[in-house]
Amino acid sequence: MTLRTAIAALNTEQREAVLYNDNTVVLAGPGSGKTDTVVLKVAYLLASEIQPPRGVACITFSNEAAREFTMRLRRHGLRPGPQLFLGTVHGFCLTRIIRPYARVTGAADLAERVVLSMPRRRALIERALEVEGVTENPTYFDPTLSTIRKALACDETLEPYDPRHVGVSRRYEQLLVDQRAIDFDAMTFEALRLLRTENVVVDLLVARYPWLAVDEYQDLGGPLHNIVLALREGGAKIFAVGDPDQCVYGFSGAHPRYFSDLASDTDFHCIRLRFNYRAGRRLIDAAEAALGASRGYEPDPERGDEGEVRFAHCEPGLETQAKLVAEELLPELMADGVPAHEIAILYRGRGPMLDELVKHLAIRGVPHIVERDASFPDSPLVKWLQRCAIWALDSSALDIDGFSDLAIPYLNLVADAGQSNGRGEIHDRVRLMRVLDSPVVPGDELGSWIRRFDDLAHLDELLACDGSRPDDRDALTVLEHAVGDGDGPTVADFARGAKIHGRVVVTTYHSSKGRQFEVVVLPGLQETIMPSARWNPRLRRKDTPNLIEDRRLFYVGLTRARRQAILCYSPSFQNRNGYLVDGHSRFVDEVAARLGVDP
Repeated sequence: MTLRTAIAALNTEQREAVLYNDNTVVLAGPGSGKTDTVVLKVAYLLASEIQPPRGVACITFSNEAAREFTMRLRRHGLRPGPQLFLGTVHGFCLTRIIRPYARVTGAADLAERVVLSMPRRRALIERALEVEGVTENPTYFDPTLSTIRKALACDETLEPYDPRHVGVSRRYEQLLVDQRAIDFDAMTFEALRLLRTENVVVDLLVARYPWLAVDEYQDLGGPLHNIVLALREGGAKIFAVGDPDQCVYGFSGAHPRYFSDLASDTDFHCIRLRFNYRAGRRLIDAAEAALGASRGYEPDPERGDEGEVRFAHCEPGLETQAKLVAEELLPELMADGVPAHEIAILYRGRGPMLDELVKHLAIRGVPHIVERDASFPDSPLVKWLQRCAIWALDSSALDIDGFSDLAIPYLNLVADAGQSNGRGEIHDRVRLMRVLDSPVVPGDELGSWIRRFDDLAHLDELLACDGSRPDDRDALTVLEHAVGDGDGPTVADFARGAKIHGRVVVTTYHSSKGRQFEVVVLPGLQETIMPSARWNPRLRRKDTPNLIEDRRLFYVGLTRARRQAILCYSPSFQNRNGYLVDGHSRFVDEVAARLGVDP
């Protein structure tokens, strides 16, 4: 399909967003086709509006989103390179602002700082807490630290925060400077500081990227918002896409107000994508009930069914819900022809509900994958290597990625490490193909296979040259040492962690964001779970800011369903402390009232 044909196939609002030639905010709800809209906007700009060597910077929320964008852009003959940056906000700040321009401003030490891995970051947090005399668990304090540091970077009020915690945050910043280090949050802070204090950096960046496209704007927080404002002031045009209703990362400093402020700015043309191509009318109504507000979304005009919302009222206790899911609901769904991997069971967080689900799925023998059960390090490189392992074991497997899809992360790593050497990507593609075609059987020792992979593909060397992925490099070292006396993990064990086909997906509300399934099962809909324990279920008082965020999280979970959502709840349950908690979730009542049913 040509670019012109693809744009012509868009609906009216999508096409307007792609063709409008000035600052634009796109309000894109669930199932609205936002990814295609952003991809075609970038493709249109590079094909029609921007002449080399100038280009477009496209910022995504996650590495997985960047991978999806890369694959779709390649269908239009575009790939990341000098004219197109495509990656996360951290990658943009480090590789397109700090490293190229810090030296220009006399801050060469900033450009040479070492990127902290997560273990080193935790050690530094522990040190800051110790020096300030604050007794907190470093892991639990991390989100608080991140939020306060973002407020400091954006000159926002510190009134909501404990002064002792603010002191720890300032101490941590100083420790970073003392150790000549930088972490992912600091990448955005330092980039913002350069843009605010050095006009030449703004001028140079806007000259290189006269257009900046930002996806999932609502999740990227204050520093990115201020970077956007600085670049807009410097002459860049902004294409911002997001949905305030899906802002669910408040614990890390995200807030819907940043996107809402942009949408209300008179310098921006605001476009709402009104069609939801994922869900029918009944599912759309249920989701809006969860928000407590109508958004005016319309289903696909060509869709014949309304979708289904089922209410599963169980006997008291979380175990009864888990048993119902494993013994009745899942067998029924699969007997009706729903593939296992098209069913998602969403949970709020680790605790009794997840424990009961895992136990009863195992008892029943339901094939499933618990995505947050980290048997191996959790990093983008590991996820890619798992997909490579599937290919290496069986290139005809159902879960297989196409070779081009597997090659994209490797080619990006080569480019980021500065090792392309002008030879073109064919050399690197051939090298990767040789690695994937090397003999391997399911029972081969994982560490041995990873070391062989590294020897042939030079992964550690590339990561060392890049320097911005310390967690990936640490994870590679862990995998290379995954050995044992016959009891160590095998290549098959490793590949299994990326295989979803034929397995029910058990994952968190947060991890479900950006995905879709035929059926979504939502157990544990109890007061003190969803919404969480921050509320008094007897008072059921007016929505507080935290309850509003829980509404958004429930909305995200409910809108993952294409055909059916199943709400599971009980009149009471026993929490992990042994106390009986009365009351199913208020969200159940609100959805039922909107749909005109008795739960």
